[in-house]
Amino acid sequence: SRDPSPPHHPTTRHASTMASSFGNTPGMHLQDLILDAKHTATNEQKAACLKLLRVVIKNLADPARCTDAKYRQLRLSNEKVQAKLLPCPSAVEYMMAIGFAKITDIDGAAYLRIPVETTVNPSHMAAALQELTNAIALVEPSSSSASAAAAAAA
Repeated sequence: SRDPSPPHHPTTRHASTMASSFGNTPGMHLQDLILDAKHTATNEQKAACLKLLRVVIKNLADPARCTDAKYRQLRLSNEKVQAKLLPCPSAVEYMMAIGFAKITDIDGAAYLRIPVETTVNPSHMAAALQELTNAIALVEPSSSSASAAAAAAA
C-alpha cells in the first residue's frame, strides 16, 4: 500500500509557501511605493516610475507579447530604468513579487527578468495593470483631489 505524503511534507508546495510573507505581495509593494514612508522619491518620480511599470505590465498582459523575451526583462543599466524605476526602491520589490528576478548575465549586465520557465498569466497582469493605473491617479502631481482621496482613505 502506498502512503500519500502528508500535507506538511517538505516536497509539497502549498499556496501559503509560495510567497515568503504577506508583505511580499505585489499589492504591498505598490502601496509602499505610493506611500513612500521613507520619503525617498517625489510624487513626480513616483508617477514616472508607475508609468514605466504600467508599460512593462501592459506588455505582459498581452498574450502575444508575454512569452517574448524582449518584454520579460529590463536591463538595470538602461537610462530610463535608472531614471524612472530605481529612485523608487519598492518598484524593484514589486517587480520581483510579480515574477521578475535579479539576474546578472555572463557579460556582467544586471537585469530584472522573468525566468524562461516562469509562465506569465495575462489575466493577472491585466489586473495589475488596473492597479497601476489607479496608483498613478493617486500620485500624479496634477490630481490633487486624488491625493486628498488617498489621504482620506489611509
